[in-house]
Amino acid sequence: MNITRRIFLFLVIFCATERYRSADAIELSLEISASNLTCAAYTCKNADQKFINDTCVYYDRDLNAYFSKKCSDTSKACLLEGEHPGNYTCQPYISSNGLSWPGEPCTTITDCEQTYSKACTGGICVGYPVSATCEDSNYCQPGNSCRGSPLTCQAQIQVGSTGCLSDADCTNDAACNITSNTNGALNACLPAFSIQPHQPVGGCVNGVSNLCRQVTCAAHLGGFYCTDQVFSDYNVPKPCDLTKTGQCVSTEDEFFTPAFQLISDCECGYNREGLSYCALFPGDGLYQAYINTVVMWLNSTGILKCNTLRRDQTNCMKSYMDAKQFNRYVYYEFVKELYPKIYQSEDCVVDTVTSFYAKARDNYDADNEDFAVSIAGITFLLGLALN
Repeated sequence: MNITRRIFLFLVIFCATERYRSADAIELSLEISASNLTCAAYTCKNADQKFINDTCVYYDRDLNAYFSKKCSDTSKACLLEGEHPGNYTCQPYISSNGLSWPGEPCTTITDCEQTYSKACTGGICVGYPVSATCEDSNYCQPGNSCRGSPLTCQAQIQVGSTGCLSDADCTNDAACNITSNTNGALNACLPAFSIQPHQPVGGCVNGVSNLCRQVTCAAHLGGFYCTDQVFSDYNVPKPCDLTKTGQCVSTEDEFFTPAFQLISDCECGYNREGLSYCALFPGDGLYQAYINTVVMWLNSTGILKCNTLRRDQTNCMKSYMDAKQFNRYVYYEFVKELYPKIYQSEDCVVDTVTSFYAKARDNYDADNEDFAVSIAGITFLLGLALN
């Protein structure tokens, strides 16, 4: 199971860009040694190397090494699409904010997704009201969802009440405990992340449930149950070998038969040595820090201002989440996703090939200057075995 799957909330930051190669993109004078690496090495551009044609990353096939230089134009980014061996250039990127949905800020109607909003009133995109005919919940004002026969915008179902067939039917701080895919009377809206370990849960999709406090779930006694916290069964970070299996495993939850255990990916890092590391598990400290930011959002009043299908989207979160809390969320989202790649990466590499993470890191550091959370200390922070 790939535990890097997004859980309940997913931050959409990266956008695809065309990759370019140029045989004459750089004049080389290399000082790094490497041989027979499964993973490529990543390091900074040398002082005597000359990058041309807006090159931000040059790949040396003989050394299996990437040399990087941060894009000087802040409207561009160095996006390693697919990470295939080759050179990369700085490319314009499109902001992830995009158009606003019902409930989200606007200046004029052109700021709104006009399929779902017909007006910008009081600085907010206005969706369809209660009882209006709808195609799906995107059309409805915050606090409502599209359901029934015929489909109309109706008030979301409150915690503890039945009638839901999806999470969107429930208030934004809740999820649907689905025991029937067709009869909503058998399903109840419950607070998200509220079911404790080893308790039954209605549904379990790919080992994940929005209702389980520890996120993960598994089959048991003919149904599904929430698992206990599982974390790396070794000190984090864990170096691994891409050619071997079974290295990146979690602790076991022996409540289940057989015992529940997760397997994570072994991923190449953006480091000078060409080392690979195991991805984090939901119980690991840095991953838990991310989950805690999600829980804070769920418990806020801001989430109730979002369209039901936008409760987990960056545009609405940024609009109604406390600024420092939002920066914390973005930072830990990146950390738990990119951990194997950014651990022991040089600053020049991080600033170049993971520039979106670097910006999130800088915002987070600026919010936490009193705690001395600095860029210089990021390697130490990521290396802590917070189990």
